[in-house]
Amino acid sequence: MTEKDKKTLIIAAIALLIFGIAFLGIRPAITNLKEERAKNVELSAQKQTMQTEINSLPTYKTNLETAKTNYNATASRAFADLPNDKIHDVVIDEIVTPLGLDVKAFRINSIEPLGVNNYVVPSADAGASPALVAGTTDLAYITVDVVGTQEQIIALVDKLNATEGTYLSNISFSTVADNATVSVPFYMVLSETFE
Repeated sequence: MTEKDKKTLIIAAIALLIFGIAFLGIRPAITNLKEERAKNVELSAQKQTMQTEINSLPTYKTNLETAKTNYNATASRAFADLPNDKIHDVVIDEIVTPLGLDVKAFRINSIEPLGVNNYVVPSADAGASPALVAGTTDLAYITVDVVGTQEQIIALVDKLNATEGTYLSNISFSTVADNATVSVPFYMVLSETFE
């Protein structure tokens, strides 16, 4: 082997060594560096999102208080989960009897759940829209037959219209003689449950 071959062989060995170090040592390090930079960008975005949520906490608390107030206002329109005898007591003692009407018949025709949607306060995001949350409302369909004057019966209809949680079903009368019997069907909200 000549001197020139030795130099060529040394240069080739050095080049192979440099290539080996670059391929086996530096390339994985560069790949790892790129992956870590991508993770860093992802974590920075996640940190920013979390910081935004943390900064929005006072708004969320205010929205929660508003939602609780709205729920309490809605719940106050319900008569709660009353058993049949308590429904009778509420209707007769609190609505009908104070008007001086005599009750001839009282019927709870049915108690059925009714699907409803409840408004939910939108989040603090700029593009957020109000959400609807499904729930159920238990309605009692009640008919009460009363005897009284026309003024008393009109007062009963007015009271049912004004009382939160009661909704007239279908009543019509044009003239009612004094001491006539009139059937007054209406719905009573018993409970409201939202998921």
